[in-house]
Amino acid sequence: MLEFLLLSLDKDSARKLSNTVDSACVLLTDYNKRLTSELDERRNVAKLLRSFILSQTEQLRHAERRLMVSMCV
Repeated sequence: MLEFLLLSLDKDSARKLSNTVDSACVLLTDYNKRLTSELDERRNVAKLLRSFILSQTEQLRHAERRLMVSMCV
């Protein structure tokens, strides 16, 4: 398909189209890199949040046990 377009255009138009396509590829590559980086960051934040929630849940259980013990005494 692209070959047909390039054959039907004059050289100057073909160069302009090629430059436009190259620029689009650069933009997409940059976007994909940023997206990958953001996804990695989100995964790391999710791990930190899971760890924090587990820690807080454990601390809550421990505090509840102490409270129950102090109420029984």
